[in-house]
Amino acid sequence: FSDFSLSVSMDNTEKEESTCIGSIKLIKNKSFLFASFSRSVIFFVLQTIHLYFKEYLTISLKEMDEKKIVLYYSFNSIAAPALGSLIGGIFVNYMGGYESSESTTIVILFNILAGISIVILAYTKNFLFFAFGMFSFFFCVSGILPTVTGYLLFSCPIQLKSLASSLDLLITTLSGKLPGPIIYGAICDYFGEPGDILAWKFCTMNFFLGFIFLLCSCKFVKDVIKEKEQKSKINRKLPTFASIVSRNSKFISDIGSSDRVNLVKIGKPEPDIKEEG
Repeated sequence: FSDFSLSVSMDNTEKEESTCIGSIKLIKNKSFLFASFSRSVIFFVLQTIHLYFKEYLTISLKEMDEKKIVLYYSFNSIAAPALGSLIGGIFVNYMGGYESSESTTIVILFNILAGISIVILAYTKNFLFFAFGMFSFFFCVSGILPTVTGYLLFSCPIQLKSLASSLDLLITTLSGKLPGPIIYGAICDYFGEPGDILAWKFCTMNFFLGFIFLLCSCKFVKDVIKEKEQKSKINRKLPTFASIVSRNSKFISDIGSSDRVNLVKIGKPEPDIKEEG
Protein backbone atom coordinates (compact mmCIF):
# COMPACT_ATOMS: atom_id res chain seq x y z
CA PHE A 1 0.00 0.00 0.00
CA SER A 2 2.88 2.34 0.81
CA ASP A 3 4.47 1.66 -2.59
CA PHE A 4 1.18 2.43 -4.33
CA SER A 5 0.74 5.73 -2.46
CA LEU A 6 4.36 6.64 -3.23
CA SER A 7 3.85 6.02 -6.96
CA VAL A 8 0.64 8.10 -6.95
CA SER A 9 2.42 10.97 -5.20
CA MET A 10 5.28 10.78 -7.70
CA ASP A 11 2.80 10.92 -10.60
CA ASN A 12 1.11 13.96 -9.05
CA THR A 13 4.45 15.74 -8.60
CA GLU A 14 5.34 15.02 -12.24
CA LYS A 15 2.01 16.48 -13.37
CA GLU A 16 2.56 19.55 -11.20
CA GLU A 17 6.08 20.00 -12.56
CA SER A 18 4.84 19.63 -16.13
CA THR A 19 2.09 22.22 -15.46
CA CYS A 20 4.61 24.63 -13.95
CA ILE A 21 7.04 24.12 -16.84
CA GLY A 22 4.21 24.59 -19.35
CA SER A 23 3.09 27.80 -17.64
CA ILE A 24 6.65 29.15 -17.75
CA LYS A 25 6.88 28.30 -21.45
CA LEU A 26 3.62 30.12 -22.13
CA ILE A 27 4.71 33.20 -20.20
CA LYS A 28 7.91 33.29 -22.26
CA ASN A 29 5.81 33.06 -25.45
CA LYS A 30 5.51 36.71 -26.52
CA SER A 31 2.63 36.26 -28.94
CA PHE A 32 0.56 34.44 -26.29
CA LEU A 33 1.42 36.96 -23.58
CA PHE A 34 0.60 40.10 -25.59
CA ALA A 35 -2.61 38.56 -26.98
CA SER A 36 -3.74 37.72 -23.45
CA PHE A 37 -2.86 41.21 -22.16
CA SER A 38 -4.77 42.86 -25.02
CA ARG A 39 -7.82 40.71 -24.20
CA SER A 40 -7.59 41.63 -20.51
CA VAL A 41 -7.52 45.39 -21.31
CA ILE A 42 -10.53 45.01 -23.62
CA PHE A 43 -12.45 43.19 -20.87
CA PHE A 44 -11.37 45.90 -18.40
CA VAL A 45 -12.98 48.59 -20.58
CA LEU A 46 -16.08 46.50 -21.32
CA GLN A 47 -16.62 45.75 -17.63
CA THR A 48 -16.44 49.47 -16.82
CA ILE A 49 -18.92 50.38 -19.56
CA HIS A 50 -21.37 47.63 -18.54
CA LEU A 51 -21.45 48.71 -14.90
CA TYR A 52 -21.23 52.51 -15.03
CA PHE A 53 -22.64 53.75 -18.34
CA LYS A 54 -25.99 54.63 -16.74
CA GLU A 55 -24.37 56.78 -14.05
CA TYR A 56 -22.23 58.54 -16.65
CA LEU A 57 -25.27 59.29 -18.81
CA THR A 58 -27.24 60.76 -15.90
CA ILE A 59 -24.34 62.83 -14.52
CA SER A 60 -22.37 63.95 -17.58
CA LEU A 61 -24.96 63.95 -20.39
CA LYS A 62 -27.94 64.81 -18.14
CA GLU A 63 -29.92 61.98 -19.72
CA MET A 64 -32.66 61.15 -17.20
CA ASP A 65 -35.01 59.03 -19.30
CA GLU A 66 -34.37 55.54 -17.91
CA LYS A 67 -36.57 53.82 -20.52
CA LYS A 68 -34.53 55.35 -23.31
CA ILE A 69 -31.27 54.26 -21.67
CA VAL A 70 -32.43 50.68 -21.02
CA LEU A 71 -33.87 50.20 -24.51
CA TYR A 72 -30.77 51.56 -26.21
CA TYR A 73 -28.38 49.50 -24.10
CA SER A 74 -30.42 46.32 -24.62
CA PHE A 75 -30.39 46.82 -28.38
CA ASN A 76 -26.69 47.71 -28.35
CA SER A 77 -25.69 44.68 -26.26
CA ILE A 78 -27.41 42.28 -28.67
CA ALA A 79 -26.98 43.81 -32.13
CA ALA A 80 -23.43 45.22 -32.02
CA PRO A 81 -21.56 42.10 -30.78
CA ALA A 82 -23.52 39.80 -33.11
CA LEU A 83 -22.85 41.94 -36.20
CA GLY A 84 -19.24 42.55 -35.22
CA SER A 85 -18.36 38.90 -34.71
CA LEU A 86 -20.18 37.93 -37.94
CA ILE A 87 -18.63 40.57 -40.21
CA GLY A 88 -15.21 40.30 -38.59
CA GLY A 89 -15.27 36.53 -39.02
CA ILE A 90 -16.25 36.87 -42.69
CA PHE A 91 -13.37 39.28 -43.40
CA VAL A 92 -10.81 37.17 -41.52
CA ASN A 93 -12.01 34.01 -43.26
CA TYR A 94 -11.70 35.77 -46.63
CA MET A 95 -8.10 36.64 -45.77
CA GLY A 96 -7.28 32.99 -45.06
CA GLY A 97 -8.30 32.61 -41.41
CA TYR A 98 -6.39 33.52 -38.26
CA GLU A 99 -3.54 31.23 -39.35
CA SER A 100 -2.80 33.63 -42.23
CA SER A 101 -0.55 36.66 -41.79
CA GLU A 102 -2.98 38.76 -43.88
CA SER A 103 -5.64 38.46 -41.16
CA THR A 104 -3.58 40.79 -38.96
CA THR A 105 -4.49 43.63 -41.35
CA ILE A 106 -8.18 43.18 -40.51
CA VAL A 107 -7.41 43.04 -36.79
CA ILE A 108 -5.36 46.25 -36.92
CA LEU A 109 -8.10 48.01 -38.94
CA PHE A 110 -10.80 47.02 -36.42
CA ASN A 111 -8.42 48.05 -33.63
CA ILE A 112 -8.02 51.56 -35.10
CA LEU A 113 -11.79 51.95 -35.53
CA ALA A 114 -12.31 50.82 -31.91
CA GLY A 115 -9.79 53.46 -30.77
CA ILE A 116 -11.68 56.21 -32.62
CA SER A 117 -14.96 54.97 -31.12
CA ILE A 118 -13.61 54.98 -27.57
CA VAL A 119 -12.45 58.61 -27.93
CA ILE A 120 -15.98 59.59 -28.98
CA LEU A 121 -17.38 57.56 -26.10
CA ALA A 122 -15.10 59.24 -23.55
CA TYR A 123 -15.38 62.93 -24.54
CA THR A 124 -18.73 63.47 -26.24
CA LYS A 125 -21.52 65.49 -24.60
CA ASN A 126 -24.22 64.46 -27.05
CA PHE A 127 -26.32 61.34 -26.53
CA LEU A 128 -26.47 60.50 -30.26
CA PHE A 129 -22.68 60.61 -30.57
CA PHE A 130 -22.43 58.60 -27.36
CA ALA A 131 -24.81 55.98 -28.76
CA PHE A 132 -22.88 55.82 -32.03
CA GLY A 133 -19.54 55.52 -30.19
CA MET A 134 -20.75 52.69 -27.94
CA PHE A 135 -22.31 50.76 -30.82
CA SER A 136 -19.20 51.06 -33.02
CA PHE A 137 -16.89 50.17 -30.10
CA PHE A 138 -18.86 47.01 -29.26
CA PHE A 139 -18.98 46.16 -32.97
CA CYS A 140 -15.21 46.53 -33.52
CA VAL A 141 -14.21 44.78 -30.30
CA SER A 142 -16.48 41.83 -31.10
CA GLY A 143 -14.79 41.57 -34.49
CA ILE A 144 -11.35 41.50 -32.83
CA LEU A 145 -11.81 39.11 -29.90
CA PRO A 146 -12.43 35.78 -31.76
CA THR A 147 -9.38 36.29 -33.98
CA VAL A 148 -7.17 37.31 -31.04
CA THR A 149 -8.28 34.15 -29.23
CA GLY A 150 -7.26 32.19 -32.33
CA TYR A 151 -3.85 33.91 -32.30
CA LEU A 152 -3.48 33.04 -28.64
CA LEU A 153 -4.01 29.32 -29.21
CA PHE A 154 -2.29 29.18 -32.62
CA SER A 155 1.01 30.43 -31.19
CA CYS A 156 1.11 27.66 -28.54
CA PRO A 157 2.24 24.05 -28.96
CA ILE A 158 -0.51 21.44 -29.27
CA GLN A 159 0.18 19.90 -25.85
CA LEU A 160 -0.16 23.32 -24.15
CA LYS A 161 -3.39 24.57 -25.74
CA SER A 162 -5.67 23.56 -22.84
CA LEU A 163 -3.24 25.08 -20.33
CA ALA A 164 -3.03 28.23 -22.48
CA SER A 165 -6.81 28.62 -22.40
CA SER A 166 -6.88 28.26 -18.60
CA LEU A 167 -3.97 30.64 -18.09
CA ASP A 168 -5.58 33.22 -20.39
CA LEU A 169 -8.82 33.02 -18.39
CA LEU A 170 -6.84 33.62 -15.19
CA ILE A 171 -4.99 36.61 -16.68
CA THR A 172 -8.12 38.24 -18.13
CA THR A 173 -10.03 37.78 -14.86
CA LEU A 174 -7.35 39.07 -12.49
CA SER A 175 -6.07 41.94 -14.65
CA GLY A 176 -9.19 42.77 -16.69
CA LYS A 177 -12.60 42.00 -15.26
CA LEU A 178 -11.75 42.25 -11.56
CA PRO A 179 -9.86 45.58 -11.20
CA GLY A 180 -12.19 47.64 -13.44
CA PRO A 181 -14.96 48.33 -10.89
CA ILE A 182 -12.42 48.71 -8.06
CA ILE A 183 -10.40 51.38 -9.90
CA TYR A 184 -13.55 53.20 -11.03
CA GLY A 185 -14.94 53.31 -7.49
CA ALA A 186 -11.60 54.42 -6.01
CA ILE A 187 -11.35 57.38 -8.42
CA CYS A 188 -14.94 58.40 -7.70
CA ASP A 189 -14.35 58.33 -3.94
CA TYR A 190 -11.07 60.22 -4.17
CA PHE A 191 -12.18 63.09 -6.44
CA GLY A 192 -15.73 63.45 -5.12
CA GLU A 193 -18.35 64.97 -7.46
CA PRO A 194 -16.28 65.16 -10.69
CA GLY A 195 -14.93 61.70 -9.98
CA ASP A 196 -17.49 59.92 -12.18
CA ILE A 197 -16.42 61.80 -15.30
CA LEU A 198 -12.70 61.38 -14.53
CA ALA A 199 -13.13 57.68 -13.76
CA TRP A 200 -15.09 57.15 -16.98
CA LYS A 201 -12.42 58.84 -19.09
CA PHE A 202 -9.56 57.07 -17.33
CA CYS A 203 -11.07 53.58 -17.62
CA THR A 204 -12.23 53.97 -21.22
CA MET A 205 -8.99 55.54 -22.47
CA ASN A 206 -7.08 52.57 -21.05
CA PHE A 207 -8.14 50.83 -24.27
CA PHE A 208 -5.08 52.35 -25.97
CA LEU A 209 -2.88 50.24 -23.71
CA GLY A 210 -4.62 47.19 -25.16
CA PHE A 211 -4.21 48.81 -28.60
CA ILE A 212 -0.41 48.70 -28.16
CA PHE A 213 -0.51 45.14 -26.79
CA LEU A 214 -2.56 44.02 -29.79
CA LEU A 215 -0.15 45.58 -32.28
CA CYS A 216 2.74 43.75 -30.58
CA SER A 217 0.74 40.51 -30.63
CA CYS A 218 0.09 40.85 -34.39
CA LYS A 219 3.80 41.38 -34.99
CA PHE A 220 4.82 38.28 -33.03
CA VAL A 221 2.03 36.20 -34.59
CA LYS A 222 3.36 37.13 -38.04
CA ASP A 223 6.76 35.78 -36.98
CA VAL A 224 5.19 32.51 -35.80
CA ILE A 225 3.28 32.15 -39.08
CA LYS A 226 6.47 32.72 -41.11
CA GLU A 227 8.33 30.06 -39.10
CA LYS A 228 5.55 27.52 -39.65
CA GLU A 229 5.39 28.31 -43.37
CA GLN A 230 9.17 27.78 -43.71
CA LYS A 231 8.94 24.44 -41.86
CA SER A 232 6.09 23.31 -44.11
CA LYS A 233 8.12 24.20 -47.23
CA ILE A 234 11.09 22.19 -45.94
CA ASN A 235 8.83 19.22 -45.15
CA ARG A 236 7.38 19.35 -48.67
CA LYS A 237 10.86 19.18 -50.20
CA LEU A 238 11.85 16.13 -48.15
CA PRO A 239 11.00 12.78 -49.82
CA THR A 240 8.29 10.73 -48.17
CA PHE A 241 8.48 7.01 -47.37
CA ALA A 242 5.97 6.17 -50.11
CA SER A 243 7.98 8.05 -52.75
CA ILE A 244 11.20 6.26 -51.71
CA VAL A 245 9.51 2.83 -51.90
CA SER A 246 8.00 3.58 -55.31
CA ARG A 247 11.34 4.74 -56.69
CA ASN A 248 13.16 1.66 -55.38
CA SER A 249 10.50 -0.73 -56.72
CA LYS A 250 10.66 0.95 -60.12
CA PHE A 251 14.45 0.69 -60.11
CA ILE A 252 14.33 -3.02 -59.20
CA SER A 253 11.75 -3.76 -61.87
CA ASP A 254 13.87 -1.98 -64.47
CA ILE A 255 16.92 -4.06 -63.53
CA GLY A 256 14.92 -7.32 -63.60
CA SER A 257 13.37 -6.63 -66.97
CA SER A 258 16.59 -5.56 -68.69
CA ASP A 259 19.24 -7.91 -67.25
CA ARG A 260 17.05 -10.74 -65.90
CA VAL A 261 18.86 -10.59 -62.59
CA ASN A 262 17.20 -12.19 -59.58
CA LEU A 263 18.01 -9.99 -56.58
CA VAL A 264 16.18 -12.23 -54.13
CA LYS A 265 15.92 -15.96 -54.77
CA ILE A 266 13.30 -17.93 -52.92
CA GLY A 267 13.04 -21.67 -53.35
CA LYS A 268 14.48 -23.33 -56.49
CA PRO A 269 16.49 -21.41 -59.04
CA GLU A 270 15.02 -20.72 -62.43
CA PRO A 271 15.73 -23.59 -64.92
CA ASP A 272 18.02 -22.83 -67.82
CA ILE A 273 16.31 -22.59 -71.17
CA LYS A 274 18.14 -24.80 -73.64
CA GLU A 275 18.21 -23.89 -77.24
CA GLU A 276 16.85 -26.62 -79.55
CA GLY A 277 19.31 -27.75 -82.19
